[in-house]
Amino acid sequence: MELELTEPPDKFIGEAVVLDVSTIQNGHGITSSNLEKYISIVKSGDIVLLYTDTSQIVFERCGK
Repeated sequence: MELELTEPPDKFIGEAVVLDVSTIQNGHGITSSNLEKYISIVKSGDIVLLYTDTSQIVFERCGK
């Protein structure tokens, strides 16, 4: 399968807004209601990263 890029690559490079959603219980999806509190922070065109702390959970399960 070939992916077609509809946005120029520079749209994905730059400063980003990081939203901490690590309080959401592991295994539950992230919903729009979880993100509503960030509506004043995120602007149109922003690059957004979601911090879930999932890597910490994986390391704990692996005993590391």
